[in-house]
Amino acid sequence: QKLDEIGSRFSKFGQTISARLDEALVDIREIINDPRLIWDLQEICIIDPYLSSKDILDTVVFCEKRDIHIHCLTDLHTIVKNKEASGEILENEASESSKFESAKIKFRQLLEAALPTDCDIDLSFRTVYSDYGSRFHDRYLILKYKINKTRVWSLGTSVNSIGKSHHIIQIVEAPTLIESFFDKVWHETDFQVCKIYESTDYK
Repeated sequence: QKLDEIGSRFSKFGQTISARLDEALVDIREIINDPRLIWDLQEICIIDPYLSSKDILDTVVFCEKRDIHIHCLTDLHTIVKNKEASGEILENEASESSKFESAKIKFRQLLEAALPTDCDIDLSFRTVYSDYGSRFHDRYLILKYKINKTRVWSLGTSVNSIGKSHHIIQIVEAPTLIESFFDKVWHETDFQVCKIYESTDYK
């Protein structure tokens, strides 16, 4: 069944606001695991300048389809420059470069501890860095299907803020530009300095 023939099960997310973080995270998991589309799901992408390993473990890792490809993009410089965001993961690193490397290590260690080496998820987590990758501000969840058309959801705020403040999770009516931008940045960050975690390194 073609995606454009299916009514949006999740139209309510454009009209209501989750009062609590847990409820909002469940909303995202349900979007990913829509039983009418999960069979056709090939790849999940999430782009968020404040995306952390915890955010990944709270959302896309809950995909119920085996051997799914998950591509995640963050901006560690945005995180380390934000006192509140960096304070959650960093201690007394003096320079921005040392904070950047420390954040990479801590994010990687959290995923290493949480995901077993025989995990069936193919997860890649990258950051834009210097001239590697165009900077971004908006936050999107991108679901790529084999037969059905790609779906893109605007999260309205960073994953770590969902449910804490006013936001609307809504489907993007013209997803092509968002999908193309993600693919472009993903290609631009295909360098070791940008890599935070690659599940293939542990197979």
